[in-house]
Amino acid sequence: MPAIQCRSAPCAAGPLNFPLPVRTDCLRANQIHAQPGVAFKLTPQVAEVRIPLGSSKTSQPCTKKEAAMKSAIRLIVLVSVIAPAVPAFAQHDYPEVEVQRGGQFFRGNCAGCHGQDGNLVDGVSLADPLFIQNTSNEQLIGIIMNGIPETAMPPSNYSELQAGNIIAYLTDMSEAGRIAPVNGNPERGQTLVETRGCLNCHRVNGNGSRVGPDLSNIGLLRRTAELEEAIVDPNATILPENRYVRVVTNDGETLTGRLMNHDRVMVQFIDSSERLRSLAKSGLREFGFVDDSPMPSFAQQLDSGELEDVLSYLVSLKGGEVQ
Repeated sequence: MPAIQCRSAPCAAGPLNFPLPVRTDCLRANQIHAQPGVAFKLTPQVAEVRIPLGSSKTSQPCTKKEAAMKSAIRLIVLVSVIAPAVPAFAQHDYPEVEVQRGGQFFRGNCAGCHGQDGNLVDGVSLADPLFIQNTSNEQLIGIIMNGIPETAMPPSNYSELQAGNIIAYLTDMSEAGRIAPVNGNPERGQTLVETRGCLNCHRVNGNGSRVGPDLSNIGLLRRTAELEEAIVDPNATILPENRYVRVVTNDGETLTGRLMNHDRVMVQFIDSSERLRSLAKSGLREFGFVDDSPMPSFAQQLDSGELEDVLSYLVSLKGGEVQ
């Protein structure tokens, strides 16, 4: 590994090591004054210097090419000082398909112990940004695939790619909103749900309407942050399984309802009267999805305490009575 001796004396950092082969002759006039903890990396594609606060740096490039390199270094130094470095995968924008696939894996095999919000295991909050930032990609993949010996964390049958999907989901979860558990009263929340009109569309354990999604096990399906968003801003995220359709028949009748299924030939949906409609598309003049959610926002109808109570009730719904 090539090394360049810091030319500012005395320099506590000593030689500056480069992890990849690089030309060093063009840096002959450079002076990089470093302190312990400085990381200097240079490759043919990128130059990077990470300097702790309080460090100083002087540089005198010998060519125009070096001047351009110096500008790039200054930019990366500025970013490094303002925003502390975190693992690369924590800064990655994962494709939505990877996040959704990871969510399916997580809900199917991980949420039973960790909970939908990833915070049911004492001392481990999977949704905490600090957990994501301080645990490397390789560490997380190893834990997901191999488990942790002599603990309740078992190995899994996930491939490395599938484990990566779960990491994409956890990263998305850490950026999605609240990570603290709700502190409301689920019994009061149940009363609010039953008296504020929620059951005019939704159904809980056999009570209510089938017009909207069944909430009987919503605590197993949605994170607290997602439930909160659905209550205060229902148009922000509409899941594919909750989409509404609008159709106009060849006779001029307009119908809307929650989509159940459709293909090139047929469309099935539940209309506002809770009837299952099954229509041939050949008999439709118009067919399309409704952009907005039919659910109203409760941002102004619930105060902060009531919102916490409703959330506490919803996260307790796991397919039975209030837990």
